[in-house]
Amino acid sequence: MAQHLDLGRKGEALAKAHLENAGYEIMDENWTHGKLEVDLIAYKDKVIIFTEVKTRTSSGFWPAGGLCRYAQAKAIGRSGRRIPVPDEPPGRSAV
Repeated sequence: MAQHLDLGRKGEALAKAHLENAGYEIMDENWTHGKLEVDLIAYKDKVIIFTEVKTRTSSGFWPAGGLCRYAQAKAIGRSGRRIPVPDEPPGRSAV
């Protein structure tokens, strides 16, 4: 596997473990609908979290969303309208 893909998978595994340790139920991983893709979809307390994972090798700090393009963030938000969920809990995008 290419090194950057391996790094990305490790980052997604760490993010998944973090969400699970925080009490979130992982609903789906690498969910796709057409051209839309979301790395992790998690649920807790009637809130759905759509997560785009960005894994870095540098030690520099980047603000939340600083590595995500506007179009990508918008697509993550649109993806929430495509997921059938019982009782339709409120959604929140975490980029």
